[in-house]
Amino acid sequence: MISSALPGFFNKSIQERQEIIKNMFNLTDEEIATIQTSDHSLTLVKADTMIENCVAMHSTPIGVATNFIVDGKEILVPMANEEPSVIAGASLAAKLARGGGGFKTNSGRNICKGQVIVIPPSTEEDPISKVMEIKDQIISISNSTMPSMVERTGGTQDATARIVNTATNRILVVELHIDVGDAMGANCVNHACEVVEQYISEHLHYIPLMGILTNLASERIIHAEAHWPIKSLSTKDFDGMSVARRIIMAADVAASDLARGATHRKGIMNGITAVVLATGNDTRAVEAAVHSYASSSENPALTKYYIENDCLVGEIDVPLPVGVVGGSMRRDPANPIIKKMLRVESANDLACVIASVGLASNFAAIRALVTTGINSGHMKLHSKNIAHEAGAVGDEINHVAA
Repeated sequence: MISSALPGFFNKSIQERQEIIKNMFNLTDEEIATIQTSDHSLTLVKADTMIENCVAMHSTPIGVATNFIVDGKEILVPMANEEPSVIAGASLAAKLARGGGGFKTNSGRNICKGQVIVIPPSTEEDPISKVMEIKDQIISISNSTMPSMVERTGGTQDATARIVNTATNRILVVELHIDVGDAMGANCVNHACEVVEQYISEHLHYIPLMGILTNLASERIIHAEAHWPIKSLSTKDFDGMSVARRIIMAADVAASDLARGATHRKGIMNGITAVVLATGNDTRAVEAAVHSYASSSENPALTKYYIENDCLVGEIDVPLPVGVVGGSMRRDPANPIIKKMLRVESANDLACVIASVGLASNFAAIRALVTTGINSGHMKLHSKNIAHEAGAVGDEINHVAA
C-alpha cells in the first residue's frame, strides 16, 4: 500500500528520493532517466514544434509534496517550482491535516464555456429571443465540430445568450456550454465557437466579431476542505487555539483588503501553479480563471477558516480548467510519468488534488505569517541556494547552510 507520509524524505539525496519514487510507482530505469533531466525528456527539436523561434530550454525543478491524503487516497504530489519553502510548506500542512482525515473535495462536470460575440442590427428589438429560436441548430452545429468529444461526454450541453452594452455598441454574447471531459478543451471549444459564429452571422445577418472560449471557468469550480486538529497547530510562542484564531483573522483581512488579498491568493497559487506546471497544463489559463473568479466572488480571498469540533476547518472554492489528455501533454514524455505518480484517472481527479494543494499552501503561508513570520523559515530553506552560489559543492552545501 502506498503512503505519502515519507519521514526524512527531505534529508535524503536526490538518488535516494528517486529510488523511493521508482519503487513506489513501479517506474522503469528509462522512466527515471526521462524525469531526471530535460536532456532526456523535452528536446530542443521537439520544443521547436511547440513554439515559434525556439532557441533554448528553460528548466524548473520538480519536487514532490509529501503527506497528502485526498478523498481517502494517499497522494505524492509533483510540483514544478523554483521558490524555496513552497513544497515544504504544503507538505507540512498536509502532514498536520492527516490528523483530521486529510483533504476532502467536491467537483462537478468539466464544463468549458465558449463565447460567440456578434453585433446585431440596431433595429433588432430582441436579439436574444432571435438567437434562442435557433438554439437547437446552434448546439447541433457546435457538436458537429467535435464528434469524438460528443461520443465521450455529450459535447455541447447548452447555449445561452445575453446583451452587453459597451460605450459604443450593443453586443450579443452567445455562450456554448461544452463538457470537455478529461481535456483542457481550449482548441475544441475555440473551433466550435468559430463555426457557430459564422452560422449566426450568415443566418441572422449579425456582424461577427469573434469566437473564443472564456477563461472565466465558472462551471469548473472545485471545493476542497481540511480539518486541522487545533492541538497540532501550536508553536513555540502560541498555543493551538491562538494559532487557529490568528489564521481565521488573517483570512478575514484578505477577504476585506485588496492589497492583502493579492498576496493571500499568491500563496494559494504557489501550490496550484506548481502542480499545473508539473502536469503540463496551461498555467496562464488557470491563473486567469482563479483571479477573475476571485474578483467577482463574495469571498475574494478564495479560502475561509473556522473552528469546529476541536479542529480548524479550512475551505477553498476555486476554478481549475485542467486536463489529463490532449494539448502539450502529448509532446512532453515526462508527463505520462508525472500522471503515473499522481495516480489520477480524470481531469476532475487532478483538479481535486490541485485544489487541495492550493488550500495547503495557503494554510502553511498564513500559519507562518501569524506565528514566526514568513522570512525565517523561507530564508532557512533558501540558505542552501545561497551556499551553492557562494561556491559550496556536494556535502559542503548542507554544512554551510546549517
